[in-house]
Amino acid sequence: MALRMKLDEWRRMRGYSQEYMANKLHCHRNTYAKMEENLQDITIGQADQIVKILDIAVDNIIF
Repeated sequence: MALRMKLDEWRRMRGYSQEYMANKLHCHRNTYAKMEENLQDITIGQADQIVKILDIAVDNIIF
């Protein structure tokens, strides 16, 4: 079974900054950074937005 990539790896592969993702999610950059570090839970709504922005399957980011 392949290891899942971390959220920050998916973001960087797309060339997106944390600021860009935060703007798309309508949150502060620090809040988004905490999502990447698993210090903040990601809601179902945020997960839905993230997978659309990054064009990945939701099971790539839900642990």
